[in-house]
Amino acid sequence: RVGKGIRGAPRDALVADIAPPDQRGAAFGLRQSLDTVGAFLGPMLAVGLMLLWHNDFQAVFWVAVIPAVLCVLLLMFGVQEPDRPAGAPRTQPISREKLRQLGGAYWWVVSMGAVFTLARADDGVPVWLRCNAQCQPLDGDGAIWHGYVEDITEQRDLELARRQTLALQASNRAKTDFLARMSHELRTPLNAILGFAELLEAEQLSASQQNYVGLINSSGKHLMDLINAVLDHAKIESGSLMLEHIAYDFADTIEYVNTIVASRASDKGLSYVTSISPALPRRVMGDPTRLRQVLINLLINAIKFTENGSVEMRVAAEDGQLHFSVRDSGIGMDAEALDRLFKPFSQADDSVTRKFGGTGLGLVISRELIEAMGGTIQVESAPGAGTCFWFWLPFTDAPALTPAPAPTITAANRDGANGVPMTPPSADPDLPTLLGGKLLLVDDNVVNQKLASAMLTRLKLTFDVASNGQEAVDMSAAHAYSLVLMDMEMPVLDGVSATQAIRAREQANGTTRPLPIIAMTANALQEDRDRCMAAGMDGYIAKPVNLRALETELRRVGSLQLG
Repeated sequence: RVGKGIRGAPRDALVADIAPPDQRGAAFGLRQSLDTVGAFLGPMLAVGLMLLWHNDFQAVFWVAVIPAVLCVLLLMFGVQEPDRPAGAPRTQPISREKLRQLGGAYWWVVSMGAVFTLARADDGVPVWLRCNAQCQPLDGDGAIWHGYVEDITEQRDLELARRQTLALQASNRAKTDFLARMSHELRTPLNAILGFAELLEAEQLSASQQNYVGLINSSGKHLMDLINAVLDHAKIESGSLMLEHIAYDFADTIEYVNTIVASRASDKGLSYVTSISPALPRRVMGDPTRLRQVLINLLINAIKFTENGSVEMRVAAEDGQLHFSVRDSGIGMDAEALDRLFKPFSQADDSVTRKFGGTGLGLVISRELIEAMGGTIQVESAPGAGTCFWFWLPFTDAPALTPAPAPTITAANRDGANGVPMTPPSADPDLPTLLGGKLLLVDDNVVNQKLASAMLTRLKLTFDVASNGQEAVDMSAAHAYSLVLMDMEMPVLDGVSATQAIRAREQANGTTRPLPIIAMTANALQEDRDRCMAAGMDGYIAKPVNLRALETELRRVGSLQLG
């Protein structure tokens, strides 16, 4: 019995009765067609095999293949339902003789069942049904059909959802892999462009040469900003964006933003005004990098669209939330432009893109980052009246830092062995002295080797060079290096595997002072950093590398080893 409410189905039906209308004739005609052609298929195949045994391929083609093809075409296109009196059943009894003639082929067709869909009469929602039937020969002439109909709508919905989830996961993995590859391939040449431009700026150059190098450097940084924007947007869309939740100095974060934005506003002749509430917490929990990114995006965007006047940032705290607002006196936007404002790769209109440039991703990324951090953003604007963005972020106070105890001054550490006062240690020791030995530079790219070598030489450090991870493992076993700068993607043995091999060797030898290893790689995603740390590395520098960042990380890791 078919469930009540199925449109087009009788109250009681056999399997043939509940087939869709366009299949009912085919189902009935299939039985008659099999009756007609079943007796020919067996003899034709037998004759064909006999001719094939005698290597008479031409005869096989004409006697067996062509008739068989015609039979198949008859089954496919020649099926029609014969005239049937009104009220006559669509299924008919099949005699034992016909059942024996049809044999296993017909039994297979019947027993494999069918799946189809009907629409419910009340709301038109499709219902998926599975039917199956088997034939039981009677003692006399004829047979009885036993079948059932099962509602499998829920099963199909669950299976469809499972397949969609698997497809989405596979798509996200593919996007993440693509992002990692693109990040690496784009950052590698930019590392050389920006790195050598920075080194050239410190050389004795003429005024025009200095200007050219400065243009190369600024253009390279702009290109790096565009690459980061596209990669950030792709990471957010693929669901691979990872946020930090750490304690950080909120005042230092705002000061860092002010330092960058104030110089940009000054270069354009704009006034940059800040209003920072004194009630703001000093230390909070969150992601300082992403907060800086959002504020810089909004403020630089305000400067870009403001020709005269000022750009203002206000920050306050209220009811467990941080309130930010960025206001400018720029060109403003109409209602239509506001509707498109947070759409990817979109600006107010084409003339804005031609005049001011940009990808249209900065505001999209800012909104997505704010929402990822649990906040909301809004905007108000009018043509010629400027624009104001404001957003809220939840925050929690971070625990205060415990001040380090003052060192106890005794005669032993105040004076030398001979009673001569000791020279107080330098607060910022010389880098070669801090590291205390030769470094090992590991990179397979010749251009990157030359750039890193020039930077290390500028820092007055001595070093050896390895071209892959296996060389690094062997050389670190043969020489006592003070520190290793390790690339990640290399032939023979990658940087992560090389680090794991070095750590395993140290553990087997009972080494008490592990070799410091810093990743210096174009793999700049958060998961890349996590892989490096999990492998046993002590530091991380993302390419493009600048001299100051390299020195800072070398000092940090070197100081940890001394501590």
